[in-house]
Amino acid sequence: WAIFAAPLMMSNDLAVVSSTSRALLTNRECLRINQDPLALQGRRVVYNGFPYPQPSLQVWARDLQNGDVAVALYNFNHEPASIKLNFTEVGFSGVTAVRLLDVFGNGKVSTATVHVGSWMSPTIGANETVLLRVSLADKITIESTWRTGAGSSGVRMVQCTQPTVDCGP
Repeated sequence: WAIFAAPLMMSNDLAVVSSTSRALLTNRECLRINQDPLALQGRRVVYNGFPYPQPSLQVWARDLQNGDVAVALYNFNHEPASIKLNFTEVGFSGVTAVRLLDVFGNGKVSTATVHVGSWMSPTIGANETVLLRVSLADKITIESTWRTGAGSSGVRMVQCTQPTVDCGP
């Protein structure tokens, strides 16, 4: 839903939705991606597998207004698998240093690590997705106040032109 810039419509009683669903629906970074002002729909950039509806590993990307790219790694398989993310496939050069923001915390990636060229995901469960925000390494600082449970997080991204400058609130 966030990759497609689609409206979120729920047809159930939100007062009794599970805590896992509530964490998904109220994740601030996921909502920020979904509501990005550029309003471009995501596109599938990698499809490894058999023709639909057979199993596959997929990478979807969505350009965001500030030059970041939202990336969904989708394991449409019947068993867990890892997915290699080549940054050239989502619009970055092969020598660009990037940071990954793991939106739901299930990709087990640290925002403190700078990546160049590619990144191999940890094992992604069958029919599960890891949602990332890929940013230039020298462009942002990330202040994270991770909470436990259902991958929810309070994440604030601050635009910076120099990584050593305190960008403030």
